[in-house]
Parts: sequence; structure tokens; C-alpha cells
Amino acid sequence: MATYSYDMSWSEERRRLGSIELTWDRFTKRHIENLGVSKKWQCLEIGGGGGSIATWLCERAGSVVATDLDTRFLDEIDAANLQIWRHDIVNDSLPEDAFDLVHSRLLLEHLAGRDEALKKMVAALKPGGVLLIEDYDWATGTTSFPADDMYARVTEAVIGLMKSNGYVADYGRQLPELLEAHGLDVESEGHVLVLTRESPSRDFFRLSLEQLRAPLVASGVLSDEDVTDALARMDDQTFRVLSPIMMSAWGRKP
Repeated sequence: MATYSYDMSWSEERRRLGSIELTWDRFTKRHIENLGVSKKWQCLEIGGGGGSIATWLCERAGSVVATDLDTRFLDEIDAANLQIWRHDIVNDSLPEDAFDLVHSRLLLEHLAGRDEALKKMVAALKPGGVLLIEDYDWATGTTSFPADDMYARVTEAVIGLMKSNGYVADYGRQLPELLEAHGLDVESEGHVLVLTRESPSRDFFRLSLEQLRAPLVASGVLSDEDVTDALARMDDQTFRVLSPIMMSAWGRKP
């Protein structure tokens, strides 16, 4: 059974999610715009997190349903065409043939029941509706400039901890084939960013590492000093890292 590696009730969780939004929202929005979102669309945002994409969709679609296990950030959105569901995509049902767009980002890679979740997402599409899934592939995520063994070791330790909780680190590259297996007409794209001290994603990596400090040290794979050293590297102006690949795959239901 997979367990989400991060504590959604953590005091800095909104800031951590915000750094993801600042980094990847521009690509998600471009994909959805290219798919033709309009006021006629009914949209489903699964794992809505901080709510930035749900908020943006409310300005462009006819109606939006945003779901999450913890909806406290979604509850702050003021939009008349938004419904918020406290919902478990693995164990709870979804209406079928109901939505023009179903979207999730950085969700399925964490779920033990990801296959069942994906099946439900496809079934929730209207005929002609589009499923857009975005997840990481960590093929590039341990690379730094200049090369740094400590950074690579700490990043690999974080990935290892998440894997022990059911995480699939190369799930992004599997998306095109998985969507095609559900009978969708699929296109896909990947993005890798070079992150500096000033990049929004550096906050995501800093905060994620800080939140996981205790379990990483408790496991014995890293020392507290290792984590502190890695955090210091992220504040070095000359130190650059590659992001994991953000893989986006979208498919239209016949």
C-alpha cells in the first residue's frame, strides 16, 4: 500500500505547492488552451492541491469540479462555477461520461491504485473529451552543474524514500503508452528546466527536502549534516540543477 510521502498538514505546505505552480502552471495552461477549453466545457481537476489550475479553469470553462483528500486550499477559491469534492480517486467513484476535460498533475506517480484511478479518469470523459495527465520522470533529476556527488546522493535518497512508499520515479515516460492502452488518441511532451538559486522550483526542492529531513535521517541513509549541506548547495548562486522531466500526455476519447 502506497503512502504519500509528504505531510499535507505541514505549516509550509501551501508555500511548497506554490513553488510547483510557479514552475509548471505555464505549461499546463498552454496544453489546456491548445486543447480548446471554452465556456461550454465541464472540467474535472483531480488532486487540485493549491488550486491555481482550478482557479484558472473557472475563468475559462463553464463549470469546474476540483477534488483532493485535503481541500483546505481549494476551499479558499471564490468562484460560482466551482464545486469542491473531498475525494479519494482510488477508492471513491466518479460520474461517467460527464467531463470535457479531466486533468491531474504529480498525482498518479504517488498512488498504489494508479491503474484503477486512470481507468476512472478515462470513464469520466464524455465522448470527445480529453484526459491530460502530467507526472515526473526522474531521468534528469539528480544532475547538477557543476557535478556534485552530495547533491546526487541526497536526491537519490529522497527518491528512494518515496519509492518505499509506493512512488514510481519513471511514471512520466509511461504515460503515452498507458493512455493509448485505454483507447485514447494520444500526444505527449516533456520539459526539463535548469534551476538556479532564484528559480521558483528551488523552493519546492528545499521545502520538500526539509519536510523529509526527519524520515531520511531516521532511515540512516543520510545524516542531518548531509541534509544541511544539500540545502546549502541550493542557496549557492553558482550551483545549477536539472529538474526532473515533466511529462505531459493527453488523449481524446473516441
